[in-house]
Amino acid sequence: MQARYQYGSLRLRKRRKGPNVWEFRWLENGTPKSMLIGTVEKLPTQADAERAVEHLRMKINVDNPQQQFHRVTVQGLADRFMAEYASKKCRRNTRMSYQGLYNNHIKPRWGTQYVDDVRPMLVEDWFDRYNEYEVELKDGQKTKKPVSRAVKSHVRNLMHTLFESPVPKEVEEAAGPGGGAVQAARTATRRARQDDGDRASVLRAAEL
Repeated sequence: MQARYQYGSLRLRKRRKGPNVWEFRWLENGTPKSMLIGTVEKLPTQADAERAVEHLRMKINVDNPQQQFHRVTVQGLADRFMAEYASKKCRRNTRMSYQGLYNNHIKPRWGTQYVDDVRPMLVEDWFDRYNEYEVELKDGQKTKKPVSRAVKSHVRNLMHTLFESPVPKEVEEAAGPGGGAVQAARTATRRARQDDGDRASVLRAAEL
């Protein structure tokens, strides 16, 4: 009998002190498991909490054949990358740099996009047009800042690293015949990174 896909359950847990917290529950080999995801201050709506547990659903269903029928967003991919790959393979400063780059630059454009919608032309066009980003000031106001060439290069490298890590490879394998879309996304980030390297070589040559 084929195992059912586990969605788990998400509920808001009330606390006597401090803000309420979101709790995710699921079964692991028949044993109930749970994890606190974040407070309502960090995740104000259930939609926010649902996005935060996406990488956990990926993990608990990694060996489930039905995983191929459940699309994964770039946010889910990034969360799992940070939780399971970067936390073990990268130094603390690198992890913090990755998180900041993702939150400020990649998430606003790609976070809610499904991985199989990340196409080469879309990524290349975005990089070509990406010249400023939005930041929130201490008073809550938002302003836009220019994106330097160095930051743009770091963002490209992180996109490349994200899609070349073991995490999307697992998604690709679980997706079966549909895994070609993940390969296309990987190609998109690889091509954008190559283009950036080519541009940098031209600029260095021009400066000589």
